[in-house]
Amino acid sequence: MRAQVLLLDAEMTIIRMVSVRRAIKYVLNNKGSVALPAPNAPFVHEGILVPSVVILNHVPKIEVSKRERPVRWSKRGVLIRDNYECAYCTERRADTVDHILPSSLGGGSTWLNTIAACRPCNGEKSDRTPEEWGVPLRFEPMVPESLPREKQAPLSLTPEQSDFLTQIAA
Repeated sequence: MRAQVLLLDAEMTIIRMVSVRRAIKYVLNNKGSVALPAPNAPFVHEGILVPSVVILNHVPKIEVSKRERPVRWSKRGVLIRDNYECAYCTERRADTVDHILPSSLGGGSTWLNTIAACRPCNGEKSDRTPEEWGVPLRFEPMVPESLPREKQAPLSLTPEQSDFLTQIAA
């Protein structure tokens, strides 16, 4: 496993884990400083030890493009947004995405025209609207501001990094 360096901003907020190489670049470019050297760390450049924790000299700006960009539509995104619940029944878990206005009638694959549905309900509805089918939606579709990351890896800290965070929190 590669060594990872904990990157903090000037307000001691965790940003993310970065490679040793990236952390050293922050230090060499005077954008950060080594707050905690790695155990048994060798010198890498003119008195700079291999870091375990680097603190940036500033608070990075939030990347507007990522934060304010609309969530891109996807089938998986619809299932996550709707929590894998069928919009038509309560009997089964949703495993397909249904077009409220069917594609064959001009309905597009958009957040407001798609809903999670179980396979039997989706097949039964076929090329009809919910009104034509006679079954109302249990909930209305919406455009999500964000989607939770499934399988997001937890922050994997070394004991030294955990101790460091505990000390600065005290």
